[in-house]
Amino acid sequence: MSGEYAYRRRWSSVAVVFLAGTLVLVAGGLVPGTDRSPDSVKLVRSYLTAVKERKVGEALRIAKKRPSGKEASFLKAAAMSGDWEILGLEETSAYEGAESVTVTAVLGSGKVRGRTEIEVVKENGGLRIKEPFAEVEFGSTALWYVEIGGVRVPDDRLDGKYLLFPGAYRYYQGRPDLFTVAQESDLLLPGEIAAADTSEIELTSRGERAVSQAVNAYVDGCVGKNEVEVPDCTFGVGENIRRPGGYILGIEDITWKVKEYPVVAVGTTGLSITDRRRGTVELRATGAREDGPRKRITVSCEIVTSRLEAGIRPDGTISVVPQGSRRGQASPYSWETCDG
Repeated sequence: MSGEYAYRRRWSSVAVVFLAGTLVLVAGGLVPGTDRSPDSVKLVRSYLTAVKERKVGEALRIAKKRPSGKEASFLKAAAMSGDWEILGLEETSAYEGAESVTVTAVLGSGKVRGRTEIEVVKENGGLRIKEPFAEVEFGSTALWYVEIGGVRVPDDRLDGKYLLFPGAYRYYQGRPDLFTVAQESDLLLPGEIAAADTSEIELTSRGERAVSQAVNAYVDGCVGKNEVEVPDCTFGVGENIRRPGGYILGIEDITWKVKEYPVVAVGTTGLSITDRRRGTVELRATGAREDGPRKRITVSCEIVTSRLEAGIRPDGTISVVPQGSRRGQASPYSWETCDG
């Protein structure tokens, strides 16, 4: 579950009875009051009922807000769940002449209870819920998309914030053949600001093989460039190569060839990649020792994969990129791995 907030309390069991009239205790649980409820309670109840029944158009009409753009990507019926209940509503503050009133709401999903105060604003002779949506923030992870319920949206941002209707949600379903995500369902309340915890991703054996294949494909792409400096690659050579007995200078006419692919391990946080066994590429080029003639040389160079990270694309496939590249922090320089 997401963290607790100062304006929100969750109950594992209901132990409070409101005596003011709109909440009653029935069989150990709070239930909505009758139609004699204040207009503020009726408004909140009609909104929450429309949300629970996944009537998006009606819920937006009652909310009097129609967000658009990326942040509204999940204000859709396919992202919503009806697996929660309205356990109680009560107008808990209504002062004469005040510009708003407060409705205390209790929602539940399974054994989880959530209590919040909803501000209802008086305007133009009517009422409006000031903050009808919850806001959820997704940090940068190895998942290159955001998934809520049955909706999946590509997301390359460092931090993505989205609006959701109140209710119960599960953020990522995973792909059982490739990976699972340690993520419980979350009960969100109107006006809540929450953070989705999606930091731990566990690959299956097939998923690990997919990462290994992606690393090999990345190495193949670097080998095919046949350049002196290979930016963002896991191997490389500078203008000179340090060898026993001195330097080989003026490296030109390069070709690369894979001799042995690396064997890699993958972490559960961010899918970071480390070497179990480094691979090697063969460099063939022309060069000369100091004051010596130019000639063809052949040198073995290490492949260092620890500068790579894996990511899972929206279609479920696994790719490999330089560390930091999705955040604009990748180094533009290649590693020099041919010195020996």
